[in-house]
Order: sequence, then C-alpha cells, then structure tokens
Amino acid sequence: MEPNGKTFVLGGLGCLGSFLVFGLIMVLIGGYMHIDLCGAIALFLIGGFLALLVAWIYNKGKQDGMQ
Repeated sequence: MEPNGKTFVLGGLGCLGSFLVFGLIMVLIGGYMHIDLCGAIALFLIGGFLALLVAWIYNKGKQDGMQ
C-alpha cells in the first residue's frame, strides 16, 4: 500500500466524501445537512486512523502470506 501519510489523508478524505454523499442524499429526500469545523476534523481523523488500521492489517497479512 501507500506510505502512511498518503494512506491517512486518503482515508480521511474518503470518510468526509462518504458522509457528504450521505448528506446530499438526505437533502434530496427532504432533510437538511449541517457540519461544522470540529465535526469535519473529527470525521477526517476517524477516517485516517481507520485507513491506517486497515493498511496495517493488510500489510501484516501480506507478510504472513509470504512466509
């Protein structure tokens, strides 16, 4: 996989993007969407750390499979 910094950023942006899509769907069916700066930062951090965790598990499995 990519280096850790790129993985973190892609995971954070992916999490923000997925919640943006979910929010836009909710707006289209009649709801509303609101996010503040702290919420966006929290989503970015959560997505980044989850991406690092998945990358770590993937790399560990790849190394174990080569042995």
